[in-house]
Amino acid sequence: MKTQCIHTAKAPLSTGIAYLFLFVFVYTAFEKSVDFQTFVQGMARYEDFKEYAMPLAATVIGSEILVAALLLSERTRLIGLYASLLLMIAFTGALYYITYVLHSSYCNCGGFINTLSATQHLWFNGLLIALAIAGIYLHRFRYQLSIN
Repeated sequence: MKTQCIHTAKAPLSTGIAYLFLFVFVYTAFEKSVDFQTFVQGMARYEDFKEYAMPLAATVIGSEILVAALLLSERTRLIGLYASLLLMIAFTGALYYITYVLHSSYCNCGGFINTLSATQHLWFNGLLIALAIAGIYLHRFRYQLSIN
């Protein structure tokens, strides 16, 4: 009986986290796509990314859309949560590199995220990384309970 209560409490949490990432990735992919040239030019500002700005920009947008699609279906949601975690770690690493190695505060992530300072953006990404880990745990835990 108690196991069933835990199971029903964790199901909406893991689904909610997945839908949060779905929203974030669709939102940022849309924002970047609407003004794709600006997104590419923003990446090309950095010598390290200049040569690969166009394919890298397309890969980022494509990855966000792919991960969002994985999060839609219950069957692929766990893969989508793992992919969300990997994307957020990659984005956070890139942001850290741009901010503290290249000493720039320019961000072209799209929408309201552009209004954040570099420190706020890193904290926001850190929160999303923690949520991805929680979502993975909750998703896996809820299925372990249903098997037992």
